[in-house]
Amino acid sequence: GGLGDAYYVSGRMKTANEHFHQCVEISRQNGFSRTEAANLSMVGWSYFFLNEFERALAAGAEAVNVGQKISHYRAEIVAHHIIAEVNYNLGTFDMTKDEYKQASKLEDIIKTNMFEAQRFHKLGLIAYHEGDHTLAMNLLEQAEKSCRNHGMDFSGAAILGGIAEVTKDPIRRKSALAEGEALLQKGARHQTYFIFYRHAIDACLKNDEWDRVDRFASTLESFTNPEPLPWSDFFIARGRALAAFGRGQRDEVIQQELKALHNQAVRIGMKLAIPALDQAMVLWNN
Repeated sequence: GGLGDAYYVSGRMKTANEHFHQCVEISRQNGFSRTEAANLSMVGWSYFFLNEFERALAAGAEAVNVGQKISHYRAEIVAHHIIAEVNYNLGTFDMTKDEYKQASKLEDIIKTNMFEAQRFHKLGLIAYHEGDHTLAMNLLEQAEKSCRNHGMDFSGAAILGGIAEVTKDPIRRKSALAEGEALLQKGARHQTYFIFYRHAIDACLKNDEWDRVDRFASTLESFTNPEPLPWSDFFIARGRALAAFGRGQRDEVIQQELKALHNQAVRIGMKLAIPALDQAMVLWNN
């Protein structure tokens, strides 16, 4: 489990997944139910970054079940968060909200605010996708406030990335991206790194900052170079293809790339990544 955590915070999710699986199996063989529950949650999180959404959901559900049997509330909380994360990406927002409600109740029981910033972050993004920009920014600002109260290292960069994507203020966007990158350069890792760069790429795509899209994509690619990941590979390729299209590239190569990325997003279930690809293909056809 410790090795899994070490690989996880280094961004090596495939290797982390293998170690978490081994830990779960050893725990089951020896009756270490608390360790089993905690590491099942991390099996789910590492599966998410391998684009194995169904397996991530199954591991999360199993972690909830084991955690409930032994009252391991923290493991249940982490499990609800991975189930919520997958459902958010699938675009099933009602299920996402329900998972966060269940996690919030457990957080109240153990009296922790450690996870509330992540919850506000995703709820803010849901509000944004549902068209309520004011609510989205209010929730994201609550997430940022919570982070600043409890420490920015855990999820601060991801939340700043979300603010950069959603805000209409170019100065706010620039400062959020700069601070988020600075946090990562100090050593903040785990999923925060991936989520920040996904936001950063989309923030720059929205604002026609094609060179910055390429820079953020290249930075993410360098981070994952020791162990490339399906999740990050997808967003790197998507960002570069949409940036090339935004610059005016209209050859057969970019058309096929956009189609392939669209098909991949549909196959994975990455619903929130599809609209920008759809829009590019509509513009192409017009």
